[in-house]
Amino acid sequence: MRQIGYVPTWRGKAVIGQTRLYCSKGEGFRLVEVPTEQAANEAKRLNNRGWRVDAAIPV
Repeated sequence: MRQIGYVPTWRGKAVIGQTRLYCSKGEGFRLVEVPTEQAANEAKRLNNRGWRVDAAIPV
C-alpha cells in the first residue's frame, strides 16, 4: 500500500515529564505547559504576575 498524504498531528509528540498549569486571572484563563521540574518555579512566577494557579496536572 502506498501513502498518498501525511498530515502531522500533535499526538505524535511526547508530553511525558510535562505539567499543565491551569491559571485564571479575573475573567481570563491561561494554560501553561512546562517541564515538571520547572512547574513550581513557573507557578510562583505566574502568581507574582497576578495569575492564580487553579490546578497543576502532570501529563
